[in-house]
Amino acid sequence: IQAAILRVKLRYLDSENSQRRNIAMRYINNISNPLLTLPSRDFCENSVHHIFPILCKERDMLQEFLHNNGIQTLIHYPIPPHKQDCYKEFSTLSLPVTERIHREELSIPLYPLLKSDEVDFIIDCLNNAR
Repeated sequence: IQAAILRVKLRYLDSENSQRRNIAMRYINNISNPLLTLPSRDFCENSVHHIFPILCKERDMLQEFLHNNGIQTLIHYPIPPHKQDCYKEFSTLSLPVTERIHREELSIPLYPLLKSDEVDFIIDCLNNAR
């Protein structure tokens, strides 16, 4: 059953990936907030964007602000790899860049059915976040 469903969905894969790229480029071109670090333009042009990660030192406050404005976000990969149970032998390592990314990462909405006015609203909220 899953194969039959996925076979139908494959017909739409390229157009959905294109739509994701378009939304990502709108984010890159229009989000302007010094508190946020966005993915690079190169990343956005060459990715299919299963997530759109941004970085913010005050991630939890930003997530709450977005939630209060009706924007769902997720924290992907909240535990750095070297701190996960399967890598216990590496848990004492200090990997400051990895740890910073995992402390600051927040994924904002990006999916093919996201409407243009919803993208505008997300951009506006992120530009006004303090």
